[in-house]
Amino acid sequence: MNRKTAHSGIGFRALAAYCLLCAFAVVVCCEEGEKPDLTKLAPGVTGKVDFKSQVEPLLLRCVRCHGEEKAKGGLRLHRREELLAGGDNGAVVISGDSAGSRLVHAVAALGKLVMPPGKKDRRLTAAEIGVLRGWIDQGLSWPGDRQLGGKGASSAGLWAFRPVKKTEPPVAEGDSWSRNPIDRFILSRMKMEGLAPSPEADRYTLIRRLSLDLTGLLPKPEQVRRFVEDKSAEAWEDLVRRMLRSPHFGERWGRYWLDLARYADSDGYEKDGVRPFAWRYRDWVIRALNQDLPYDQFVVHQLAGDLLPSPTGKGGYPDGVIATGVLAMGNYDDQESNKEQLYAEVIDDQIDLVSRQFLGLTISCARCHDHKFDPISTADYYSLGGIFLSSRVLETKNRIGAHRLKISLVSPEGKKQGTAIGIQEGGYSNSRHKKIGDMPIYIRGDPSKLGPVTPRRFPQVLAGDRQEPIGQRTGQSGRLELARWIANPNNPLTARVMVNRIWQFHFGRGLVRTPNNFGSRGGRPSHPQLLDYLADRFVKSRWSLKSMHRLVMNSATYQQDSAKTSSRQRRVDPDNVFLGRFSTRRLTAEELHDSLQAVSGRPGKRAVYTRVGHEYVTLGASLFDGPATGTIVPIRTESTTAPQGLYMMNDEFVVSASRSLAEQLAKRSDSDELQIRLAYELVYGRVAGLREIEAGRAFLATRPADQRWVYFQVLLCSNEFMYLD
Repeated sequence: MNRKTAHSGIGFRALAAYCLLCAFAVVVCCEEGEKPDLTKLAPGVTGKVDFKSQVEPLLLRCVRCHGEEKAKGGLRLHRREELLAGGDNGAVVISGDSAGSRLVHAVAALGKLVMPPGKKDRRLTAAEIGVLRGWIDQGLSWPGDRQLGGKGASSAGLWAFRPVKKTEPPVAEGDSWSRNPIDRFILSRMKMEGLAPSPEADRYTLIRRLSLDLTGLLPKPEQVRRFVEDKSAEAWEDLVRRMLRSPHFGERWGRYWLDLARYADSDGYEKDGVRPFAWRYRDWVIRALNQDLPYDQFVVHQLAGDLLPSPTGKGGYPDGVIATGVLAMGNYDDQESNKEQLYAEVIDDQIDLVSRQFLGLTISCARCHDHKFDPISTADYYSLGGIFLSSRVLETKNRIGAHRLKISLVSPEGKKQGTAIGIQEGGYSNSRHKKIGDMPIYIRGDPSKLGPVTPRRFPQVLAGDRQEPIGQRTGQSGRLELARWIANPNNPLTARVMVNRIWQFHFGRGLVRTPNNFGSRGGRPSHPQLLDYLADRFVKSRWSLKSMHRLVMNSATYQQDSAKTSSRQRRVDPDNVFLGRFSTRRLTAEELHDSLQAVSGRPGKRAVYTRVGHEYVTLGASLFDGPATGTIVPIRTESTTAPQGLYMMNDEFVVSASRSLAEQLAKRSDSDELQIRLAYELVYGRVAGLREIEAGRAFLATRPADQRWVYFQVLLCSNEFMYLD
């Protein structure tokens, strides 16, 4: 009988037996000091094991007792990461080592206890154990984020809706690698996968990585020399501290936040009218991040800043009004003749923004019907809709009078900032919803077909079904209450979503790979305990964003080399999910612009301050995956295309930067060798090697004086300049 025939004949009795065996997996795993007799263990299959046809049918019988809803002995088997996490007594499988896996010992009844008790024909056959062993030995392959059993999408027991667990970092015997709690979580997971961390990157690489990550700028040669020569134990932490204090930190991290806020300096659609004061929101974000405004206040300011009192206790609060500009950054067609339809689109955009940006949920999917996958109802959607329908968007100064602005902006600066785009209490004057109040359900999302009115409240799956409607508690829209509910330390989503964004920002991939979707169709955490640890620590740090950046930067995980890693690690973990090395990335469009400008020595504003329109994007930004306005962008695309190379060789901005670099180096020295050395320090942030110097001298010797700049353009076109290791 061939292997396929033997393994496809798993019968119901065998599957039921496997279920019962798994139900007691934690109990029957070998007790302390007990050594299983491995000679009795059936050999693992050597052919490729197919998860769906051979393994999944077995595991499906186990998840009744070891799944999402029930976890006997603390063991869950419905997700790969849960299986790897083990139960109350520790790990039950070791990837690549079935003989050493306690789950195999259990199902093979190698311990003192025999499970299930009773008739032997209920136990797994040798062939079935061989399949299980082969699967473990071959690396526990599991399709994507597939979940087995459970209530599925309709379940309110989804991991993201559970309270954040206070988790202690694991301790590994003989661990000399870890520098902080992050590393202990990462190392523990790597060991489960049979992996080991990569060595630390060299100092030239580290300072370039840190500088671009935290400021978006290349390190200056004198900064590099000072760090490389500083051999003290505190050198790295001091460097991190200085970078976080830099005013350029807010510019770098602020650009990432503007992607989430769908920031644009124009309206979009055919008219694409200019928003002359949108920049005030951009600048507020940069200031807030540089000042390390606590994230809970950062949230409240953007959702209800106009309702906050002035910190001085006098007059209006311009910064509060400006911060609410995020709610007016959507891409709306103000030429829409059906105003009720227009307002419905505005409200939908605001619900989508708030739910995805702050909660990692796709609540707008419940606009026309209950959410297909998450426990969010249409009533939940329109309950939030009433909050935003009771607020109206303010536009520019010439329209403020029509909206009857009632916010006093008494300071000179405040009078200037009063023209910013913002939000105000009250319904739309030319709508049927002219006052603060609740919103009816729009049948199938059609504002002309009204259903029952839904009281303003928060999603029931998170806030419960015994909420007092907002309209009974306050005469306001409910935005302030919504903001404070989102920013509440007990909200299970807010801190998780934000620390996941910080992680993604520095490692290229979040602990949850779908940063805007923590629902049932989103990714599961690759390191669930680490995610909860970071979320808990974030809240305890008084929501300090800089403290979380500092924690990540100071970890050994972040400081690993990107290239000096084993071939096995790249084979087992090609996507670097388990963080056994640093992931190389291309510079963003803004980093590339600012780096070219910096090495040229020419004055100019940073890319974050240039105009970004719905219909206006520079050539360089479009080719290098710059900001996509009008939509929430949690992850930038990182493409590699032929036009990018053509741009670097021919665009006037790059050519001009190359010429300027050549001119400034010629002014500093007439020695080819010294010019080459200086160029390497400016462009790559490192010392040039002897072969590189010789190659450069040979190239320059063949060029006339007015063509020497081509050599420096070659340096700027290289992968070493355009990529971050």
